[in-house]
Amino acid sequence: MEEYEYSFEVAGIEPYIEYCEKNSYKLRKSNTQKRIVYENFYNKNVLARITTEIENNNEITKIDFKNVGKNEKDLKVSNESIPMLITSENIDMIESILEVLRFEKTSELKRERYVYIKNNVKFEIDKYIEPIMNVVAIEGEKSLVDSVYQEIKELWKAVLYLQLP
Repeated sequence: MEEYEYSFEVAGIEPYIEYCEKNSYKLRKSNTQKRIVYENFYNKNVLARITTEIENNNEITKIDFKNVGKNEKDLKVSNESIPMLITSENIDMIESILEVLRFEKTSELKRERYVYIKNNVKFEIDKYIEPIMNVVAIEGEKSLVDSVYQEIKELWKAVLYLQLP
């Protein structure tokens, strides 16, 4: 399924959480995640991602695949697979598949993730612990995410204006 996503690094996540709450977005998920990213040896645009979500001291680990297509500045158009739960029964098979298909581990990260949703627009607001950074992503139908992205650009200008001496 094709996905449209604006993704950009920000100084802090607070203005974006505030934006979501003031604009009736609903918090659907808040947790800590550990993610290992693998790139395909033959096609660097194809990624495998093993993500462990930690919520209320419970860990759930899933694998999914992403084919990163067209990139234009902050806009990314890609396809993602449905995530599959990793269990003690299938971990050996998953590792074998990654090896046979020549996926190579390229990075590990840890982050706090907040997911807000309204009218088929999803905000993924990430405060990265390792490596240290903050990222906001807006996903959904192209016309909807284009519109929200334009609103967010106005928020950037307002935040920058308030930070000027």
